[in-house]
Amino acid sequence: MQRILFIIRKEFLQIFRNRFMVPIIFVVPLVQLIILVNAATLEMKNIRITIVDNDNSSLSRGLSDHIVHSPFFIHV
Repeated sequence: MQRILFIIRKEFLQIFRNRFMVPIIFVVPLVQLIILVNAATLEMKNIRITIVDNDNSSLSRGLSDHIVHSPFFIHV
């Protein structure tokens, strides 16, 4: 455990000794976060779906109609 603490201390001293390392460590990830915030979305749309309704009850038909008329799914 003492070795790990020594290595951590040594690395922090090296980082703050070099003036160019501090902006790289703190500013560059912040800039990446600001620029790449819209790179990936979790929105699901145009999902192809096939529904097999073996029950044919009013509840299952209502559920399948709800899914088919949803803007997220494309009924195949």
